[in-house]
Amino acid sequence: MEVFPLVNNFDPVANDFVPGIADFFARASGARNFRKQMLDFLATDKYRGVMIDFESFPRSAQANYQTLLPSWAAICTPAA
Repeated sequence: MEVFPLVNNFDPVANDFVPGIADFFARASGARNFRKQMLDFLATDKYRGVMIDFESFPRSAQANYQTLLPSWAAICTPAA
């Protein structure tokens, strides 16, 4: 059975999703940091993917989120 780590914006203490994730979507430095952290983490085991579940962020952040999705997908796409 494969295990896919989950990355989300859920705060279990507040029992709610953190809408501030929109700031992360808007910053190139945030995307670079995320990519590095994911590559480092995925290399710690034989993970072949990751589940990303960001919810309840403002509609105004949708375009930035859609821009970042392809770069995140590339993290788990093997080089040809």
